Amino acid sequence: MKRKNTRLFFGLLILWLSARWLSATILVSPVRFEIQIVPGKSDTEAVRVRNLGNSEQTVNIYASDFQLDEEGALSFPEEGTLEGSILPWLRVNPSFLTLRPKEEKWIRFTVSLPEDSEKELQGMIFFQTMPPGTEKAKGRQVFISARLGVVVYVSPKGKAKKSAEISDFLLKENLKDASLEYALFLVNQGNVHFRPKGTVTLRDGRGEKIASTELNPKAEAVLSGAHRIFEGKIGLGLKPDSYRVIAEVDYGGKTNLEGEKAIHFPSEATLDAFEAKWAIPGAEKKGLSLETGTLSVKESEGGLQVSVSAAGLSSYKYFELSDPPRLVIDLKGVDSQSFPESFPVNSHKVVGLRTSQFQAFPEKILRIAIDFQEKQNYRVRRDGEKVTIDIESVESSETGAGNRALGSQPGILFWATAKGSNLYQRLDRTLLRIKDSKGEILTEVPLRVQAISSGIKLEGEWEKSLPSGVYFAELAIFSKEQLLLSSFLKLKRKG
Repeated sequence: MKRKNTRLFFGLLILWLSARWLSATILVSPVRFEIQIVPGKSDTEAVRVRNLGNSEQTVNIYASDFQLDEEGALSFPEEGTLEGSILPWLRVNPSFLTLRPKEEKWIRFTVSLPEDSEKELQGMIFFQTMPPGTEKAKGRQVFISARLGVVVYVSPKGKAKKSAEISDFLLKENLKDASLEYALFLVNQGNVHFRPKGTVTLRDGRGEKIASTELNPKAEAVLSGAHRIFEGKIGLGLKPDSYRVIAEVDYGGKTNLEGEKAIHFPSEATLDAFEAKWAIPGAEKKGLSLETGTLSVKESEGGLQVSVSAAGLSSYKYFELSDPPRLVIDLKGVDSQSFPESFPVNSHKVVGLRTSQFQAFPEKILRIAIDFQEKQNYRVRRDGEKVTIDIESVESSETGAGNRALGSQPGILFWATAKGSNLYQRLDRTLLRIKDSKGEILTEVPLRVQAISSGIKLEGEWEKSLPSGVYFAELAIFSKEQLLLSSFLKLKRKG
């Protein structure tokens, strides 16, 4: 009964807090100003603030810079950290006010531009309620505050220049519903913001219109000098065919922008998977370390030493395979969940390690394959739940990624699988490009191609450690000098 009473108390508390918050709601209008003034001059505008609640409200008023990232997410830089800040040119009066129930007041702000201004400035004026009692609060207390923002854009009068470019256009097939996903990269090259609108149209191989969708339906802004990525999906239940996707963008300039991209859905092949993951932090110094088991590779005298340990190891066996040369170790009683699918090495003529759940029932078997550039001498030994493989090698690979120091995990690991009859024999080449959020190519990643029973498997890695941000990987598979399969991935690197 005590537990029920506790739940009832917290339920009533939440309802009370919600009611208090609703009573603290304020209204501000207008919510956006787009002002043009002569550089060196100023302009004064006003915002109406109304208390919609039934109790007196104190409102704190202050200005802030803001930014929009490539996906449209808002951020508010600390004062003094943003180049071209609006704060030195924006003044709000008063900085706080008190409103009786249902009362409204007007708040004035003055904005100016430096005499040499050539670019638009943007900022936000916040109106934040201050719940009664906060100034006398002691100990642990809960207060709910409402905050509303008014956006202010200020541009030099007569100097507005609108210019934009579609810097990239990516397409991929969504196998779940046979639709097309797209990513359109738009760069604002002008000195003022714009809110692009337009349409994305899908046409089949005969040029007939299949579907269309609205671009940027929420009318989100692209700030001056910034870039945005607009993503979406078009078409459903698409059949094998050649398709074209055309994007028409009206950004407010003299002429609209148009981007076009083609993609082929072949009947004889499909791209089943295209995935990537960031390397595990700390792997460069410590090898690869995971929660329930560890897989590590380190240099030893005359070669490499591979160490595998995992709970549940009961017995093991190993054997060699050729074409390509590799050593296979089966570990009974071990689950693959705590191991990476691949661990590139490219040192001492060892290409890398791959793991898979070879058997799940009646007894789990973890299979580890060590890929060699050529046949190697090795010794396998066991100590409790640890298996060690000593590999003797003449020298490290002299080309490509082979010069990488042992254990230095690449920045990104990639793998893909494609199904198709005789796909390995029909394959001409593969291409994997890494692009930044503007669509600019950072590098091309070579892929290792392996024939599997259903088609092909592709693997590759890029060693560079990238800063936080949004990146894209674009994959293309060619057969008979024609693009057969293509796709893309969005990669987010958190700071």
